[in-house]
Amino acid sequence: MRQTKRLDRLEQCLAPKEAVILWLQEANRYSDVMEYLKYLRDQPEALRPITRVTNQVESAIRETMKGQTPEDHRCCRPSGSEGCLFPYKAA
Repeated sequence: MRQTKRLDRLEQCLAPKEAVILWLQEANRYSDVMEYLKYLRDQPEALRPITRVTNQVESAIRETMKGQTPEDHRCCRPSGSEGCLFPYKAA
């Protein structure tokens, strides 16, 4: 149980590239794309790849920027999220 919580915390603070790699590893566990899409269809929006990967990256940005002004957070957040969208779209 403790190990699962630790892994969950780590997954919430991944760099863009790491978040996309984690998603690709998850997707590759399925025998084909259709099986993976069927799995995703039944999942809540928060667990779908684009939402989850973006949230992971935004969480990592917030963690990295602790102690900085809210203005700094707003400036960096879109570029960090976009950093995960390029590898996601390219995959």
